[in-house]
Amino acid sequence: MTGGANATGVGSVKQIVHYETLSSGTTAIDLFNARVSSQAPSIVLAWESSGSPTAVGRNVARRQDRWILYVVTTRGDGSGKRRDEASDILDAVEAYLVDRKSVAGFVFSAPATQIMGRGRLTVTKTSYIYTVSLETGGTVERIDTRGANSPEGELTFAAWQTTQLDMPTADVPPFPIVHDVGINMILGGFTSGFSRGFRRSAAIDG
Repeated sequence: MTGGANATGVGSVKQIVHYETLSSGTTAIDLFNARVSSQAPSIVLAWESSGSPTAVGRNVARRQDRWILYVVTTRGDGSGKRRDEASDILDAVEAYLVDRKSVAGFVFSAPATQIMGRGRLTVTKTSYIYTVSLETGGTVERIDTRGANSPEGELTFAAWQTTQLDMPTADVPPFPIVHDVGINMILGGFTSGFSRGFRRSAAIDG
């Protein structure tokens, strides 16, 4: 669909960019910030939201992401030409994405992409902006801190994470304090053998 500055033919666009959103009230500044104000016809891809994950297996959930494709046309040879150009691009977007899961071996949606509808965002003196709403699917897999890949099935932590403590060593005053007790969180974590991860300083009050 895109061929850079030399794109030609029905449904061709000069640029496809990823941006947060376009608003009918701030169209000009949004197009400028997305750097498409002088690159038309263009498509702006924006993520809108995600649905509630649905469990599909042990520790795995499926999630649908909702997207909006904004089709921007700025032809200077009449409103009819702008409208026709946008219609051609909308048709091409749907034909390319409907029921599609992958491109060039890269899977970006499972199950396949669903086209949810088309619409019009805004019409100005110089630009027409239309939309295509779609959903893509993906999965979320829980990352567990316990498992076969962790030593002895124990808790695992980031290698840099260390907890520093000041520990009282008596129950009645005066309270001798062991200062700056360092617990290396990757040496077994909080398991039955957690004491092997302690590093104590020699500084003891009292």
